[in-house]
Formats: sequence, structure tokens, C-alpha cells
Amino acid sequence: MRGEREVPEGVAASSWSVVGGFAHNVTVPPNARARLLIPAHSLGDVTEGGVPVRLAAGVVVVGPATVNGMPYLEVECGAGAFRFASVWH
Repeated sequence: MRGEREVPEGVAASSWSVVGGFAHNVTVPPNARARLLIPAHSLGDVTEGGVPVRLAAGVVVVGPATVNGMPYLEVECGAGAFRFASVWH
């Protein structure tokens, strides 16, 4: 699945898939920030660009969240392109 949307700062884009885990590619336009929910049971389940999300440049871990009984990790990121992955399935 993929989508994009015009925002005051430019175009925000997102694509995701669930094949052998969860993959989410996000593009945040300049001078913007985004909050994302990545399906995950724990912080250790999530990477960005192949590194643990807690070490990823430009990403702040907000913390765990539950929506409709499903566990997520909430993160905030600044402008740029990000490749999140989770072992969630």
C-alpha cells in the first residue's frame, strides 16, 4: 500500500507492506515532523535503516502505545526518508 499527501511544507509520502514482517517507508518534507505508530511488541522489534530504532538518526522514540488492543511503538521523526521495519506479523 502507498499514499502521499500535500502538506504546507511539501509532500508527505508513505508505503508499507506486511510480508515476513512489517515494513514502512516514510518521507517527511523539509521543516516538518511526523509521528508514526509501528506495530511492535517491544522496542527491540523495530529498526530504521537496518539499525535499532533507538540508535536511528533523526528518530525519537516516544514509547509504547496500544490502539484497539494492538501493540505499537510510537516514534517521531524529522524531515527525510526513513525505512522502518518490525518483526511484527
